[in-house]
Amino acid sequence: MIKIDNASAKATRDAIIAAGAEGWWTIGNPGGGDPATIISPDFLNDLQAILRAVIDAGSVTPTKGPGGDNDLLTAINVVVGLGLPEGTLRGHLEITGNGTIELQPLHGTDVQVGIDDVFFNHAGPIVWDMATDLDGTEAPDQPLYLYVRNNAGVLDVQISTTAPDPPDGTKAGYKTADVTRRNVGSVWNNGAQNFTPAQYLPGGLVIFKSPDAGLRFELTLTDLEDKTTWSNLPINLPATAFAAVVNMAGRGTTANGMVVLGIDGATGTLTLGATDPSIVDDALLYCRIHGSQDSAPYAINGEIPITTPATPAISYGITRNLFDAFFIIRGYRDIFGPR
Repeated sequence: MIKIDNASAKATRDAIIAAGAEGWWTIGNPGGGDPATIISPDFLNDLQAILRAVIDAGSVTPTKGPGGDNDLLTAINVVVGLGLPEGTLRGHLEITGNGTIELQPLHGTDVQVGIDDVFFNHAGPIVWDMATDLDGTEAPDQPLYLYVRNNAGVLDVQISTTAPDPPDGTKAGYKTADVTRRNVGSVWNNGAQNFTPAQYLPGGLVIFKSPDAGLRFELTLTDLEDKTTWSNLPINLPATAFAAVVNMAGRGTTANGMVVLGIDGATGTLTLGATDPSIVDDALLYCRIHGSQDSAPYAINGEIPITTPATPAISYGITRNLFDAFFIIRGYRDIFGPR
């Protein structure tokens, strides 16, 4: 919606006349001497100004004609919190090639992004391509971060090895040292320097379809000995991950024991032979080991919060020796990815 723009429109608003008694419109009754209500410039100017105030408050660029039919609705969604510019990110990420990823529309044909309190309604997907958009040096087994910025009213994309500021940083969710670029998610570059295939799900959840060697950790025999304290396991994840989706599987030497997983820095004492996780401080996931000696398999699946995103890790404990164990990072939750 734009303001009245025909040849008879004035550049400035007329002085208003004194307010009268409020009332209602009527078509009148000419035969009975009851005139129809006259449309006054004051009323139309008030109506125009009220509508434009909402549109402007929502940072929506007004459009004349059918293209602006949703200007007011879009602005209302922004103003009432259904689409706050700073938090707006409506779309879903999808890897479309070895080095390409798109933010695709959730519904209809448009993607919505808010950058520095300006609302962008982008027609069609937003596309990142490693061949043209990389900032930094590509390497195997590394996280990469997706950015967009407002470049004179046009969305400008970038893939970078530089992580955004964390929630307690100078400008949360924007690129460190380049705060014009908003982070809209991340991707993992595998050992072959291709994007690891993944599903991007609600809640910022990213699930890898086929984890590669950089996301798999085999523990040594020394690691698998009886433990009376928690052990720390560094893992590979983007710095924007606030939870890791993990799988641990292997075999135990006896049926009388368990494996427990917890957040990095978990504390407390593990009792040898214990099978009750309630006695273990900070245990989040666990598995009792069942079966006869030499063939007691176990598996644990779940999410573990990440306490230090810059150096992601989880803690694990074992109350009986294990023959072998694998940790596989199945995915993560991205704090700045599409919700």
